[in-house]
Amino acid sequence: MEQDSPKILPIEERDTYDLFKDQGISSILSKIPKDQLSEGHKKGSYIYSVDYDKITGESKKCMDTLTFIHEGMKSGLRPSQLDPEEVDTMRSTYGEKWYEQYGHTSEKD
Repeated sequence: MEQDSPKILPIEERDTYDLFKDQGISSILSKIPKDQLSEGHKKGSYIYSVDYDKITGESKKCMDTLTFIHEGMKSGLRPSQLDPEEVDTMRSTYGEKWYEQYGHTSEKD
């Protein structure tokens, strides 16, 4: 059976469309228990309060380092090829046996 095509709104309606005033969304939200809705609001507030493009300083440096090491390890980099500072970063973030998540048995592999 063929499904109906979604209704395409005219441009003037799309420009003024408000997702949170949509009848379908309102119907779905009304079925969510109040405590779950409240928890969702808290999580959403946190997510949208952090501007990831504006993270600077040590926090940004640590995120960049972890991303770099993680991608390198997935691509075949060995723990023994890391600088001591990088090893310390991995230990402090993932624990003493951080290398096991990449299939290695020690930091000397």
